[in-house]
Amino acid sequence: MSLRFEPDLRCAAWFADQQDVDCDGPAGFEAYVRIHHSDDFEGRLAPEMLARLVEILVGFTTTPADCCFGLWEGYADIHGWPSVTLFGISTDESADEPPRVSPAFSPAVMNGPRLDLGRLQYLLFSGPLAEAGDWGAADYPTGWGRRTINSPNFMWPADRAWFVATEIDTVWTVVAGTRGLAAALREDPLLRAT
Repeated sequence: MSLRFEPDLRCAAWFADQQDVDCDGPAGFEAYVRIHHSDDFEGRLAPEMLARLVEILVGFTTTPADCCFGLWEGYADIHGWPSVTLFGISTDESADEPPRVSPAFSPAVMNGPRLDLGRLQYLLFSGPLAEAGDWGAADYPTGWGRRTINSPNFMWPADRAWFVATEIDTVWTVVAGTRGLAAALREDPLLRAT
């Protein structure tokens, strides 16, 4: 199972008018923690860090099966050709050009509404927390998977118990939530939270 595109932007209305949400998360939570990425993971969590974060977050929401996720619309993998080209691979032996890469999502998603936070725009998806980062993107023409475009830039549960923000140019992820959540994140050696 993968996440579903969410065209109803009202799920984000509770924070959409706040400043710097894409960097720091919405105001009003008890505690804010930074998870420091590995050096080569600017703007995204490493898969093992995302998996561990999800394991912890599940224990701090009453709605783990009902969450929302934001994905920046500017990732090349979303748009396909000409932003993405597969060199050295051809589906046709006589072809002079590499195969064209189609967009990651259907026209309904590609032309659908975006969450506009002023500086950047995001596609919204919904589904269980356990599916974080599984966008349901179409495979490349070679059959290679395109499951994970990027870790979510935003995540929050329907009960709004916490909020996760990963800005596209930073080497950290901000988690806003309770003091108990902050303590659990700081105690985990993989997450290196401060």
